[in-house]
Amino acid sequence: MLMTVFYYLKWHYSKALSDLIELAKNFIWFTFHFFSIGLLFQTFFTPWKRLSEQNTKGFSLEGFMSAIIVTTIMRLVGMIVRTFVILFGLISILAMVVTFIIAFVIWLLAPILLVAILVMGLYYIFYKFPAQK
Repeated sequence: MLMTVFYYLKWHYSKALSDLIELAKNFIWFTFHFFSIGLLFQTFFTPWKRLSEQNTKGFSLEGFMSAIIVTTIMRLVGMIVRTFVILFGLISILAMVVTFIIAFVIWLLAPILLVAILVMGLYYIFYKFPAQK
């Protein structure tokens, strides 16, 4: 019995703890790639959906200005949409990091809390309320 507890604690604080850290890394990697944060930073200034106005053959001031205005507006729209997606992705990663820090602390304290809850329960059963039997 005592060896089983020892093996459990050895697993709990070695293999399982390292697996929990790897799980956190995998979730963060997935979220980073799910929101394409790296790609969105690389294409931050490109027009939205690659929409842009092409200048017609020959020079026309109206066509040239129209192409500049439409392309600028599409680039601004692309920057705004990409900014929101990047921010939402980074907020998701931050929430995930906070969740895994809490899970890590709970994992470290779980065996101690389990024993404490068991001892407190036995104390209340046998010493605190013996007259109610």
